[in-house]
Amino acid sequence: MSDTKSRTGKLSFTSGDFDQAKYAGVSQNAKLSELRLISVDYKASTEALFNSLHELSPKFSFEGSASAFDFSNEDGRVFGVYEWVAAVKAGRKNAIRSKCRYLLVYSGLQNHDPEYVKLYFEKIGRFASYPYFRAQFASDVASSGVFLPPLPSLTERVD
Repeated sequence: MSDTKSRTGKLSFTSGDFDQAKYAGVSQNAKLSELRLISVDYKASTEALFNSLHELSPKFSFEGSASAFDFSNEDGRVFGVYEWVAAVKAGRKNAIRSKCRYLLVYSGLQNHDPEYVKLYFEKIGRFASYPYFRAQFASDVASSGVFLPPLPSLTERVD
């Protein structure tokens, strides 16, 4: 079989056996009940940053991923962690680096297929947590006395 699930062992939107009705059922029943910032690791090297702004063009990057996931089918709740990292590089050094972890809890998912619940979490957790990370990053950078453009909005499809 040549579908994505058989090659990677993980359900995806492009898997040959992906069931749109199962995914729709999860998305229609899932309710975000909690979103909490659970850790922040922020570091700014003002020397590297100021040097980069005057001498080099700083390079910005950010990425996010689900780093933990637990689903209880009995009570229909998902506990998951979404982790974000953003960095501003000055040459080879990180002038600014921020890593935040968010706990997200979804409810209303009794009797749904755990693979579809996880797929939903990985996609929607990204869009639910990113605005909070974007605001946290902007606040931390401003608290360092540095004024940078905001991180971009998420517009790409992840399926």
